[in-house]
Amino acid sequence: MGGSESVASVWRPTAGAEDVPHDSTSTPAFATVLTDIFRPMDRPRLVHRDSLVEILSAVGDNVPLLFVVAPPGYGKTTVLRQWAVDEDRRFGWVSLDESDNDPARLLRHIALALNQIHPVDGAALRALPPPEAAPLGVVIPRLVASAAAHGGRWVLVLDDFHRLGGSVGTDLLSALADDVPPGCQIVIASRTRPGSGLRGLRSQGKFVEFGVDQLAFSEQEAKAVLRGAGVDLPDNAVEGLVRRTEGWPAGIYLAGLAIRGSPNVVAAAEAIAGNDAFITDYFRDEVLGRESAETVRFLLRTAPLDQMSGPLCDAVLGHFGSAARLAEMENRSLFVVPQDREHRWYRYHRLFAEMLLAELRRREPDEERRVHRRASAWYEERERPEQAVAHAVAGLDVSTAARLVTGYGQRFVNEGRIQTVRGWLGALADGALESEPLLAADAGWIWALTGDAVRAHRCLLAAEAGAKLVPARDGDTPLTSSIALLRAALAPLGVERMLVDARRAFELEPPGGAWCPLAAMLLGVAQLFNGDPDSAAQALGRAAHFGRQGQPSAGSFALAQLSLLAAQRADWSAAEDYAAESWMLLQAAHLPEYLSSLTTYLARARVAVHNGEPRQARHHLGHALRLYADPSPAAIPWLAAQTSITLGRILLELDDHTAARLKATEARRHLARLMTEGVLGTQHRQLTADLAGHSGRPRVPDAMTLTTAEMRILRLLPTHLTLSKIADELYISRSTVKSQVAAVYRKLRSSTRTEAVRAGKNLGLIDS
Repeated sequence: MGGSESVASVWRPTAGAEDVPHDSTSTPAFATVLTDIFRPMDRPRLVHRDSLVEILSAVGDNVPLLFVVAPPGYGKTTVLRQWAVDEDRRFGWVSLDESDNDPARLLRHIALALNQIHPVDGAALRALPPPEAAPLGVVIPRLVASAAAHGGRWVLVLDDFHRLGGSVGTDLLSALADDVPPGCQIVIASRTRPGSGLRGLRSQGKFVEFGVDQLAFSEQEAKAVLRGAGVDLPDNAVEGLVRRTEGWPAGIYLAGLAIRGSPNVVAAAEAIAGNDAFITDYFRDEVLGRESAETVRFLLRTAPLDQMSGPLCDAVLGHFGSAARLAEMENRSLFVVPQDREHRWYRYHRLFAEMLLAELRRREPDEERRVHRRASAWYEERERPEQAVAHAVAGLDVSTAARLVTGYGQRFVNEGRIQTVRGWLGALADGALESEPLLAADAGWIWALTGDAVRAHRCLLAAEAGAKLVPARDGDTPLTSSIALLRAALAPLGVERMLVDARRAFELEPPGGAWCPLAAMLLGVAQLFNGDPDSAAQALGRAAHFGRQGQPSAGSFALAQLSLLAAQRADWSAAEDYAAESWMLLQAAHLPEYLSSLTTYLARARVAVHNGEPRQARHHLGHALRLYADPSPAAIPWLAAQTSITLGRILLELDDHTAARLKATEARRHLARLMTEGVLGTQHRQLTADLAGHSGRPRVPDAMTLTTAEMRILRLLPTHLTLSKIADELYISRSTVKSQVAAVYRKLRSSTRTEAVRAGKNLGLIDS
């Protein structure tokens, strides 16, 4: 017997049902109680969970108990209804509520459900106890044995099992687990996991559990639900919505209701968050409204934390016991997600966290800041600077954030995590740098190395202005040195003043000090551009020596500059050795994509040209061009000018005259930002003169003539972004993107996006 005819259920007995005598002996008399039978039919407009139903059906006949445990809104009842419709077994169904904590009432409802699977014999019915007795261990085996006596396979569903409190549920399951015949199963749908008293059943193989991971919607299921709600989204938008909702079925459906009718449903879907009215109302009604004031307070005040542990929550809340509370909330499926196997760290479901945070801001506007500041202190005590800084920034604790960033920023940069530091700085409130001049000086370096010239120079001005307000102290040189270093790097007054600033910074930094390699490197570069190559070689050698361990970005850059200097002197053996060592240092420090690596690629390309390896040279040039475009040395005009001049020289030697002329033109623009040009001006004039003496068509593809704008387009072609999304990413029009893509295709001799990406990777223009 299959299909809907095999489904029977007890939803709720009607008024008077509990007055039926407990010693009824005939099936017809007992059946008169069932005046409100509910058959859980599959609803035609719901998505059918085919794969999940198949998994449920595949559970072995020797497993008596199945647990379906998840927070509200995960469709536990729905999927079990669909399974009941598809299964070739009879189903009995009990929807529990708090009244079923009375064992006698609970037994009666189970008896009613079993009676619908197969008529229960009179002896078993007479065993039903009066309301004051509760012999579950005696009566349950008789009821199950009576249902099993008729043969056949069946399933008994106990829905909303979390409504049973105390030991009632545990006692019931213990009794059921021992007496369910093979081929028959008890299914528990609950928001709460089995109690500790049932742990032995798992080790005995007597139950399996299905949870959030199995119940979460796939992208196909989400798309079907959205269509049912009247929303048709493209696949990438559905993917994003599933990611934001974490596949929570109710969240996806509520999102569909929220965005239905929007003029731009894709944009509306991307904006869905836990503070949306539909989602907020659901959480308030189904979750917060059912919790104690103490639990709600805990949820709200820990909402600002992106991850939680017992000790962290104790520190934030100012009391103990948080670890037990987190474990208890996880057990009750309060949208708490464990982050490790030991269940020491947790996070809230993304939408739930967003709702809680919005609610906290509404109820206690100042609490969020206090939570972040206490979390920052907790992380700092445990030497976890990344989290400490993030919480200090989020808590608007500028002084703490400044102290932590200046204390740990260099270490993060040297570890290849400059984008993390940039993120901290970007999150700081406006005006923070003006009050913290040392932070402003450090921030200027971060913005310069990530291509933001405007912010870098703004930081220099803020540091200089702030320094005037800081009381001078004897022997206190960090701020003075930091400002001199930044001013030398940005060279706002040209290469002559750069030498003055670099020499001042070098004098302030002791040998072996943290910033000694950087100061020596800037001094060497300044001396080089001011026509003193011998002194430059000495300073750059010093920077390389101290930078090998303490500051690999400065050390590798100094080695690359030594390679270029050796090439100018036609000492190609030294040039090759310096370039190789610079590259090895970059690789060891995981810094190949830093702006400071640009000169290393130039040095390697120049050596490759000399060695008669044009293919290898173009590959190194491709990497250099990629960094030249993004992050770009625009904030450091002398580096931008040197790079474009060197690129032009190498391209000319490769007979790519068109690309070389383009770089010579770009060099002129960079030099215009230097009040004094020094040797760079001479090198540019020589390049221009050499270009004038050459003519003819280039003998290589035009890939090296890609403009900076086209390089940025090429960098995004390997992604899944559409042209419209690329336009949004770069803040340009779609028509501009189309014309630049066409130029990229033409210069790379490609006709498709895939071909352009492949060519870009082969040339080193795209990171492979």
